[in-house]
Amino acid sequence: RNCHAQLTNLCIEQGDYTSALKYVSKSREFCTDAEAVFSTCMTIIKLSALLQQYTSIQSFASKAQHTPFKDEAGNSKIQAAYGLFYMTSGKYRNAALSFAQVKQQDLGVAFGDVVCAQDVALYGVLCGLASLDRGEIQSKLLECSHFRECLDLVPQIRDIAMDFCSFKYAACLVALERLRGSLSLDGMAFNTDVDGIQSEVAQLVGKRQLDAKIDSHKKILHVRHANQRRSTYQNAMRVSQDFVDTTQALVLRMNLLKHDFGV
Repeated sequence: RNCHAQLTNLCIEQGDYTSALKYVSKSREFCTDAEAVFSTCMTIIKLSALLQQYTSIQSFASKAQHTPFKDEAGNSKIQAAYGLFYMTSGKYRNAALSFAQVKQQDLGVAFGDVVCAQDVALYGVLCGLASLDRGEIQSKLLECSHFRECLDLVPQIRDIAMDFCSFKYAACLVALERLRGSLSLDGMAFNTDVDGIQSEVAQLVGKRQLDAKIDSHKKILHVRHANQRRSTYQNAMRVSQDFVDTTQALVLRMNLLKHDFGV
């Protein structure tokens, strides 16, 4: 299991999420304790989201949810995963109710590749507006203490929900229109199209100015993240080896001088 886990982490660092998913899926066969099962499920959820394979998320979110090893933070991540699955499946009511159960402090940095607290607030409100009545938005979203913490990170989204519940439909619609403009941001904002952006990014990758891989079929850029721990370890080993080489050279020099060899 550890070997497959290491291969998974290596592939993730290289941006090869497809291979990473293959290795972590194989590691499930060797999971014998609840903690390992939960960790494996969450990794599969993360990779499935990055690969936009949302249908796999529900299955592993369910497996993770029924794992004995599950703390409060883990439950928030599971609910966020459910929310993504329901939203991409068009089940907006279920999505909104799932996002409403997420606590922003529980997501953490590592899960930010999948969804962050600001995303939770945005998706929760938009799905709520599409499927919940005014009373439910008020009680299940605005008055939900932990979801309100997510909302406070995105005041624009919070105000839209509040305007809707306060019958301020004109202000709500105007804000939604502005929001649609920002969410629809694409290559035109950079005075180019998707193919143009891909070409420019490919040049940066080719010049080693950007450490990433391009999925030209899905039009996705997979950025490789440097492994600081491995880099630090390699530097330490290099310094240690330099010290050993220098020390051996000094010992050799001293022995040669001791036996009257010219140096």
